[in-house]
Amino acid sequence: MPKVHLWSRLRWSCSSLVALSLLACSGNAEEAVRPVEQDLIQDAAHAGGSPLFHWLAPIVQNVGPRERLDAKAAPIVQIDQVKSNGAFLKRIVQFSRTTGSGAERIRTVGQAYAFKWRTREAHLDPNANYRMSVLSGASVLGIADIDVVAKPTELRKVDRTKFVPLLKDQPLLVRFSIKEPGAPPPPVDTDADGITDDRDNCATVANPDQLDSDGDGMGDACECWGVVCGASDSCPTATACNPQNGACECPAAACTGTTTFVPQPPLSVGPQATDIAASDLDGDGRADLVVTNGGSQTLSVLHNDGGGHFAPAVDYPTGGSGGAFPFAVAAADLDGDGSPDLVVANPGSDGLAVLFNRGHGTFGPPVEYDAGFWQGYYSTPTDVAAVDLDGDGALDLVAFNAGSASVIVLHNDGAGHFSPAVNYETDGASGTAGSLAIGDFNHDGHPDVAFVDYVWDSQLRVLTNDGTGALALSATYPSGGGYPIGLAAADLNADGYLDLAAANSNGTALGIFINQGTGAFAGPFPGDLGASFPQQLAAADLDADGAIDLITANWGSNDISVVFNHGDGSFGPGIHYPVAGGPRATLPLDLNADGRTDIAVANTGNGTVTLLFNTCVQ
Repeated sequence: MPKVHLWSRLRWSCSSLVALSLLACSGNAEEAVRPVEQDLIQDAAHAGGSPLFHWLAPIVQNVGPRERLDAKAAPIVQIDQVKSNGAFLKRIVQFSRTTGSGAERIRTVGQAYAFKWRTREAHLDPNANYRMSVLSGASVLGIADIDVVAKPTELRKVDRTKFVPLLKDQPLLVRFSIKEPGAPPPPVDTDADGITDDRDNCATVANPDQLDSDGDGMGDACECWGVVCGASDSCPTATACNPQNGACECPAAACTGTTTFVPQPPLSVGPQATDIAASDLDGDGRADLVVTNGGSQTLSVLHNDGGGHFAPAVDYPTGGSGGAFPFAVAAADLDGDGSPDLVVANPGSDGLAVLFNRGHGTFGPPVEYDAGFWQGYYSTPTDVAAVDLDGDGALDLVAFNAGSASVIVLHNDGAGHFSPAVNYETDGASGTAGSLAIGDFNHDGHPDVAFVDYVWDSQLRVLTNDGTGALALSATYPSGGGYPIGLAAADLNADGYLDLAAANSNGTALGIFINQGTGAFAGPFPGDLGASFPQQLAAADLDADGAIDLITANWGSNDISVVFNHGDGSFGPGIHYPVAGGPRATLPLDLNADGRTDIAVANTGNGTVTLLFNTCVQ
């Protein structure tokens, strides 16, 4: 029901900075407080002496100064039922750093304090008014009013400039920071994943995909459906989160025998499957699959039923005129509503298409964007990614333009609307395909871009981000073979810096590039895929030994290559696993919730997806 708003305008003080971020999720029908265009909000009771208060991303785009967290603070959070005029009625619950249990105890996560309130036991009434206060000692630092609704459909009706929406009986994630004012320090990217700590949903573990399976604002890499995984009686070391079932599990033990992959019956998608991505599209805590179908101008969504089983594909048009040939796909929350959307590269129609998630894993019609006409060539985008290049808290679109060997950027206004394409030219030659890799290569807190182009000059190019989202070519390296087409970024030698690996399609050569700590790369160091016409390249720890391994899809030999890392960035020979019909892309992820990284493969030749389950044979 509509609530009486209890706030007035923001006022400033010079004592401290408090920022508060709240997210509400609702199981299979989750809804989260996300970026909106609004002024900063403050309680009228703070007039004349309140600390600086504003929402952190993802609630608003501009998160303000980026001071470090005051980790010595002792915040208390109180949630009260109040009258329509704000007068206190009764205390509902109180949390601190020492009271509460599990996720309900206030803890530090990156540059914020966080806890998750499981509201079911509070029996909140949608007809009542609730207020949350953040205190330090006797001082009220910031407040927020909560609008409890009874039905998921009512979440979108909440005025998010005034209230925090909460679906009755569902958990509420609370994040806030207490900071001292002063000159902002240089941006920090603790985990070197290209996303600075103040914008990273998991600042201590590298997760450039920002996968958030339960949509609660905290990345899967750092939490397990709101419970931080730690040591347990059955697991002497820190447990790992399984985002598919929400359980804290012992990490998969390193395979002391032989890691092998067992193929499962193929899954049917559309003709000429060209790329594959994964995200929790329907909010059930399981990673679903998305596949682009070049032969039918569609993409297929396969919903995960759990345990490695997927529902039949549901197809959606990807836009473009006949012959658009969707070639690449990425999943990310582009409009800030808490649900992953999809962006598709259509090289045949020289553009990108965005399909917005309607909230339950179904998608609206494609919204198309022209990728431009550069250097006398149409754009021909053949790879696409979503990343916050300009640091405003909204995910921008980055595409590789094979037509002129350049990178195209479309900036996001925070609501899922994108600016006209900006083209960053290089010295490359026009090609027909290629791949992107994105990460903070020079460790300055801003995501940079690398690409390879399927063309005769066989080069790897790196473009550096100046911090505003503008890119400039900084280095060019021979790819280590001929006609490179696959590229991946990962810390291959465990030194804390992102390295690069390139798959060369003319032969079997693998090129390894080791980051020297400054964004400059040594190499290429040779590796052998033992493959025929390798395509996309992916990176993951497949044998649970702590070292990142590599996988390629080999179109020419109808198989994939798995190349195991010796632990120092050098690799053994490719081990081959047959799949059906011209594989083009691979995706490593835990498909059957057993703690081991499996592989999903998109097969161009027969329009299928092959799942290969990771098995340790003693």
